[in-house]
Amino acid sequence: MIITFDELLSQRKSWNDLWFRGSATNPTALAEPLALWVKQFAPNAPFRAVVVQDGDRFVAALPLVGGRKAKVISAGTNPSNAWSLSGQLLVDETQPENVPIYLDAMVAGLWHLPFSILWLDHIRAESSEWTAFRDALKRARIPSQWFPRYSTAVEPLNGPYETLRTTWSKKSVSKLEKTFEKQYVAAGYAFGMLEDTDAVLAALPECFGLENRSWKGGGGGTMLQSGTADFYTETARLLAERGMMKLAVLRLKDELIAFKYCFQGKNTLFSQKTSYDPKYRDISPGQVLQLLLTRRFCDDPTVNHFDFVGEAGPHQMIWNSETKTNAQVVVPISVTGRAFFFLYDAAMPFVRRWKYGPLKKGAGDEGSTRPQSPDKS
Repeated sequence: MIITFDELLSQRKSWNDLWFRGSATNPTALAEPLALWVKQFAPNAPFRAVVVQDGDRFVAALPLVGGRKAKVISAGTNPSNAWSLSGQLLVDETQPENVPIYLDAMVAGLWHLPFSILWLDHIRAESSEWTAFRDALKRARIPSQWFPRYSTAVEPLNGPYETLRTTWSKKSVSKLEKTFEKQYVAAGYAFGMLEDTDAVLAALPECFGLENRSWKGGGGGTMLQSGTADFYTETARLLAERGMMKLAVLRLKDELIAFKYCFQGKNTLFSQKTSYDPKYRDISPGQVLQLLLTRRFCDDPTVNHFDFVGEAGPHQMIWNSETKTNAQVVVPISVTGRAFFFLYDAAMPFVRRWKYGPLKKGAGDEGSTRPQSPDKS
């Protein structure tokens, strides 16, 4: 079935129960943070979600907001951007043998959407739910294109500190530990992990101010400058009330010098926003805070991965981080959409080569999945 924004809110309990039964881990995909994203970033766009039910239970769901691509074709996009990855595919994976059935039903339902094409970004293409979705498209003989856009670093945390330490960059981490002992322990530091709703909300204005003073302040992309401070505050409140909000703060001589605004979903910690005071750049406050966070959650049974979100950087890879591919996915779901897709599919390799340059060997475009004899219905 296809549900609207009001129906999402009225059936939030069923939606959230589905999130807990699947492998998707980012809690921004829960109904309340998802609805907040739509109100903030797509208030006038049509919202639709494809939902599969088994009896009274939701067993698969994909949220979408309407827009246009190339100014000519209606597109359903997932509610995700750099501010929050709310638009995730949810699938009940408690009985793995039923997942293909659920997703075949979802793919059949795509044709009832008021869009011609799906244009999905920030998709973790290697995840179990998206792999199963891709397989369902193939079974339905629906073409699709999956284009790797960037990689995200994910730090493993499942083990004792000393054991994990042997897997990290020895030179980089040793330097950080020496900086920590010399510049922080000696001078008097305070590391805090705020989780209580009132404590988090009370600390956020100071964190917003710090971000404004950071290098991000020169580009107009801070939470205060972009008008998203209220959005982040309300998201923090919603998740803190569920025990899913972690605000890590680092102080030196009582002065806030770094913070990490994180969500916890299932066994993963997501670093959604991070910043540090540039006047302390020489003593690496951001990396020292990551060191303290890593020490805090090593050997913690409730957390076994730290997801840095965004595009992976060299400073994140020193922790023996894994990389996860984030892809753009294009799927036609109407006759008009198919015509547009085949033109797009033929042209985009040249456009991407012009825009991004040649793809590195071994990291190429996964390309399209065209059926040999496309279904023309």
